[in-house]
Amino acid sequence: MLFAFDLDGTIINHNYQIGAKVLETLSLLKAEGHHVAVITGRSVLAVSPYPEITQLCDYVAFNHGAIVRDAAGKTIQQSFLPEAIATHVQEHRYDLDDEASLHAQKRCYVRNPEHVFWQWSRLIGYELLEHGHYQGEKLDKLAVHSSSTKLLNQLQEEYKQLSYYHWQDIGFEVVGAKGNKGEALSAISRALGVAQKDTIAFGDGVNDVEMLAWAGRGIAVGERAYQGVLQVADERVASPEEGGVVRWLRAKFL
Repeated sequence: MLFAFDLDGTIINHNYQIGAKVLETLSLLKAEGHHVAVITGRSVLAVSPYPEITQLCDYVAFNHGAIVRDAAGKTIQQSFLPEAIATHVQEHRYDLDDEASLHAQKRCYVRNPEHVFWQWSRLIGYELLEHGHYQGEKLDKLAVHSSSTKLLNQLQEEYKQLSYYHWQDIGFEVVGAKGNKGEALSAISRALGVAQKDTIAFGDGVNDVEMLAWAGRGIAVGERAYQGVLQVADERVASPEEGGVVRWLRAKFL
């Protein structure tokens, strides 16, 4: 079997911690001969505070599935944003009530790099630069921290092929074409030679819908699971604070 896990709200709790029982359970799955993958909306650098997770995984997918890497760190699939997205953001950045950030591999282009909002990004290794410093570097992701949907609507109209993830009243993120978790799970399954019916995926957010829909079995996590996740999931388990994923895996497979 191939088990695929979202991170935040699925195996990472709301205090951004991974419990010892989670790590133990994933290790036991591997010991039983199963495959383990993490497919997260986080960037490569944003996953770096959890090295114990990546060390356990056969594959990890980042940026909602736009980047897929094997255990050796080799990229097997990746999609980028068109360069014109950066120009569009630069032209409209002052229309926003908050911030838009353009993410490259280790750089992040923002309106005000000195703002306290970016303290954590700097801490995990991002080089923060103003939007105007962008020089055509390949872009992994656009994150817009704004309750306004004006820019979202403009981009969806002009760049229909991209993947969009909108969290109400928080903002939205955009990644390359086919940059979704369903495509990532499909690529990982092919690479491992695992049939679609033998995949089980766990998630809770708007960016988990395609993954749970594609998996042979989809498991929604937590009472706050996104409605779209509940519509495609085969069942629901409790939140990571209540050990939902761990209890389900131990009851069914360990």
